[in-house]
Amino acid sequence: NYEFHYYYANTLFDQKKYDEALGFYEYALKENTNFVECIFHQALCYDCLNQKKEALEKYQLALHLKPDYSLAKFNLALLYLSINDFSTGWQNYKIRWSTQKFINKDLKSTKPILDRLPLREERILIWAEQGIGDQVLYLSLLNDFSKLNSNLIISVDKRLIKICERSFEKLNFIPQEKVIDETLYDAHLPMGDLGIYVRNSLEDFQNQKKQFLFSDKNKKLELSQRLSKDKKLACGLSWTSIGAHSQSKSINLNNFENIFKKYSFNYVNLEYVDNSQNIKKLKEKFDFDFDSTEDIDKFNDLDSLAALISSCDFIITISNVTAHFAGALGIKTFLLVPYGAGRIWYWSDESFSKWYPSIQILKQDNPSSWDLVFGKLENELLEIERINS
Repeated sequence: NYEFHYYYANTLFDQKKYDEALGFYEYALKENTNFVECIFHQALCYDCLNQKKEALEKYQLALHLKPDYSLAKFNLALLYLSINDFSTGWQNYKIRWSTQKFINKDLKSTKPILDRLPLREERILIWAEQGIGDQVLYLSLLNDFSKLNSNLIISVDKRLIKICERSFEKLNFIPQEKVIDETLYDAHLPMGDLGIYVRNSLEDFQNQKKQFLFSDKNKKLELSQRLSKDKKLACGLSWTSIGAHSQSKSINLNNFENIFKKYSFNYVNLEYVDNSQNIKKLKEKFDFDFDSTEDIDKFNDLDSLAALISSCDFIITISNVTAHFAGALGIKTFLLVPYGAGRIWYWSDESFSKWYPSIQILKQDNPSSWDLVFGKLENELLEIERINS
């Protein structure tokens, strides 16, 4: 009755009871040793438990039994990238277009995809994929790639156009919604494949710029004057994620109660979702400064969001768009990440991010509690307050 054990294990997996789920997957495999979907789900469990070695072995076994298992190959790619095996990871990452869970569509073009080092004279279209945060991450590779070839057209989300044009003055940006004439380029490359050319080892991160995006100076000045109340430091705060693994990544604002009670910063709301009622209750309870910034459209006006983040002295955020912007803008940031499920491959560093050197990563020690993370955060804030006093 191996299918019963398999489906019951899947139910436990959905409830984040990963250790229990592993036991029932094992029951199923005793009856059917080549049950490849079961092996794949074992790998997912180990991934969510942050047991990389075991996950790697299970993904490899699943692919041995089913070489065309695209989702297993895609997850294996992310695992390789998370353990800094970039050359293997990037090559496997190409399979993403074949997976049902990867919702983006690849570019349909009669021009060839770039599969070698670019020639100086050829015109290359680099096209946007995935969400805003991923696009910002891949923009960190543009400066190095443009040393190989600067004859580039780069498509990005239209909300990023202003900040990209300001930050990369010599490069040509277009909104990703625009259909581009194929006569304008000789080859094309999805943005997520830039790493193949410029990030194949940890050494390739040694010259990673602390800041590669730049906000509007006038907007930043105006917001800085507004946020500087009573000489208090401005602390940007973001605690909600929407999308995949949002429950694992998001943190209830009530978890910050001790911080609001102990540290007298001017807290700045960087959320684009409406949390006004929760904020109101906490302000009444602790009487702390919290600038709601409701006049800024943080979802559509990303140029103003970048200026707002730049105006903060430091940021506390979970894994979301705020983290990417704060890192790209070079703002001191404390990133709170979950233990396993919801911890994205590019937040795999132990302390500081290799992608964004201004980001300090504070990780859960187990998937059910944020206590250790907030303990570390309070120590860091105590030091910030001491230096500023």
